[in-house]
Amino acid sequence: MMRLAGWFRGMRGATVLIAGMLPVLSGCGSLVDLKPSGPPPAHYLLHPPTPRTDDERDGAAFVLVAEPVMPRALATDGIAVREGRWRLAYLAGARWGDRAPVMVARLLRRTLEAMPQVVALGDDETGLSAGWRLVSEVDAFEIETPGPGAPPERVRIAIDIRLIRLHPTRLVAERRLEAAQPISAQGDAGAAVAAFQRAFDAIEDDLQDWLGGMLAGQSRSAAPAS
Repeated sequence: MMRLAGWFRGMRGATVLIAGMLPVLSGCGSLVDLKPSGPPPAHYLLHPPTPRTDDERDGAAFVLVAEPVMPRALATDGIAVREGRWRLAYLAGARWGDRAPVMVARLLRRTLEAMPQVVALGDDETGLSAGWRLVSEVDAFEIETPGPGAPPERVRIAIDIRLIRLHPTRLVAERRLEAAQPISAQGDAGAAVAAFQRAFDAIEDDLQDWLGGMLAGQSRSAAPAS
């Protein structure tokens, strides 16, 4: 059976319940036991789209991709498991290869880089002038179960995306990207990660279609009338 490492109880009296995505804390210190005893955890990464191989970037839109905002309970290297509506736990014996916000930001940048006529920049690439900024907030990046002790059912990812035009700054459009995938084999962490990959693949396709249309529309509206 897939073992779940739940909220670490008894450590300085800390307990956490999820209510409207805001943690209610009792006590202080470490909230979650992300370093259980036993063998070292396995580490997993999600794969981005295949990068473009051509160098045709004339007239490309330079898009700055910010690291997404995430609730603190999700912004770790733990693989989150939502047990019912309120309780959040972590998958035992498995970790993401990086903190979730860093991994998601990298996946979003690579998703944009796979698009024609887009150059995606990270927050640390300040030497290049971007005309656009993509900001995001992750509401869900987790395995879902009906409740504590129940087998996992599916993976769900939900990301709110905003496209901002720079110079001058204005909000151009926003969209919610959401995908869910069933977990094919209970008791296998690899199967859960594979469901995360399928869900993010769907997010990538939706983002590319939406952003490509938005950038093309903005280009047409900015073109001088003939």
